[in-house]
Amino acid sequence: SIEGWWPFFYPLSYLTLTNYVLELSQRGEKMDCKKNTLEIKYPERIKALRQDNDLKQRQIARILGVAQTTYSQYELYKRPMPIECLMKLCDYYKVSADYILGFTNDK
Repeated sequence: SIEGWWPFFYPLSYLTLTNYVLELSQRGEKMDCKKNTLEIKYPERIKALRQDNDLKQRQIARILGVAQTTYSQYELYKRPMPIECLMKLCDYYKVSADYILGFTNDK
């Protein structure tokens, strides 16, 4: 079932979206783009956290063990961020995954 699938971090990929649409179809429902849109907030959140802490992309990339260009792609949402990086950022900034993912404004 698709219910409860988002508490875990999944990059919004073609496969994830396809599975979601198939699930709706099996229940006889259609996707309402306004109702079912998931707003991806983590790129703006990780950028804001970095800037609020006066850090460079290079510094965060080093913490995550990725290239600066890779981290830049996370901030621009040109590449989905792996859950391992989410976990490291939560630990580094001392914020919840829910905050970075945009489910809450409480850090």
